[in-house]
Amino acid sequence: ANTIAYNACISACSKGGQWQLALGLLDEMNRKEVESDTITWNVCMNSCVTANQWQRALIMFNSLALRRLQKTPDAHGTCILACSRGSLWQSGLHLLASMSSSRIEASQIAFGAAISACGKGQQWKAALNLLGDMQEQKLQLDTVALNAAIGACEKGLQWQKRS
Repeated sequence: ANTIAYNACISACSKGGQWQLALGLLDEMNRKEVESDTITWNVCMNSCVTANQWQRALIMFNSLALRRLQKTPDAHGTCILACSRGSLWQSGLHLLASMSSSRIEASQIAFGAAISACGKGQQWKAALNLLGDMQEQKLQLDTVALNAAIGACEKGLQWQKRS
């Protein structure tokens, strides 16, 4: 079997919610010395995030450089989404900023995930700033980003209700 065949199987596992099988196939690729690529890793990371295994996705993202694989815009977006799931809003913002400094174009997905992470951290001002950044970069404000920003504003005001 080759990389393309493994990627197809890993993708099928991911779509079927079988993140453990997807990671098992990645391990098998390593054991059989079949070269994995950015597609392999992106699908595995996404599978982990979808299964609420965000810690695994972050570990995988951080190991890309060791494997001499490029940290693609999709990989960054998935990692920012993992930060959101883990309520790590500061890490999500840091990753989004690192995309710009690395000349990697941020996507709507990356911004939406960062805005969602800000919401979980009750950082409504940062969420609104990110909406402005999206407009500056000529990215369309999609419903995901707008709903995440609205949610951030709602959560940012909850402290007033409790006092």
